[in-house]
Amino acid sequence: MKSHRPLMLYLMISLFCSPLANVYCSAQERGQMMVKRDLSESGFSIILPSESSFDAELMKLGLNQSAEARELKPFSVILKNSSTRSIVAFALRWTAVDATGNVTTHDRSYIQPSGLLDGGRARRERTEIEHQIRPGTSRFITIEGMARSSGELHALASGFSSSPPQFAVTSVLLDAAIFDDGEAIGPDQLGMVDRFKAHFTAEQDLMAEVDSRLARGEIMRDILVDIRSKLPPGSADIPITPLAIYEDTRHQILSELETTERNFGDDVAKRVVLFRKYDKRPDIHKKPEN
Repeated sequence: MKSHRPLMLYLMISLFCSPLANVYCSAQERGQMMVKRDLSESGFSIILPSESSFDAELMKLGLNQSAEARELKPFSVILKNSSTRSIVAFALRWTAVDATGNVTTHDRSYIQPSGLLDGGRARRERTEIEHQIRPGTSRFITIEGMARSSGELHALASGFSSSPPQFAVTSVLLDAAIFDDGEAIGPDQLGMVDRFKAHFTAEQDLMAEVDSRLARGEIMRDILVDIRSKLPPGSADIPITPLAIYEDTRHQILSELETTERNFGDDVAKRVVLFRKYDKRPDIHKKPEN
């Protein structure tokens, strides 16, 4: 048998000749089919692969004829935004069980700060590949990532095929989401809202500082050198806390501006600052409880 056999074929064979059968059979016996907790009361819902509307949503996404999407189906959900606002960030917690009964969780966050409104107005053009989920649209999401294009779907399917999962997904929790006006919903047990706010604030603080100093007649290169000299050393650790994310984001965006200024000059770097700076920052806040 070829080493690049499709994931579905692997699963069908596994059900008869490998310990993977125990994962699915044991999960079914214990009533652990995939379940969900979403934010449907706010217009943001999860559609499970067992629901009748799943295939219809796949068709809307143009994925219903894709063998790769069907192969990934047991490890996937569809997120649907039925609200009137765009969702610019959200966090999921997947729970899985393996053949031995060992339970693991897999946390995934997706953010697009540029999707936030600037004084009630959209700031940037719609792009083909974006994290945000526009009103009335949906996303195909697997435990390993989002498929927004055929290329991303192929990459995900290839990853599953090369290393077939030895677990079954038992639950998916939509832990938090942020709308384009800054309102956050959900329990946010994973702390995504504070991390998102730290990332966005770091970017805007830096853009505001550079823009203010440019307005006073300072030179772009001198501004960037001065800001760099005052930054604490960067860390090789993956930032987790809001403070660490704030500092790491500031480092990253400063590096981007330095590269732009060095390769394309002051004028281009200035345009980047004007493009990314919000005139009126949205208030990122939790939805008041009734």
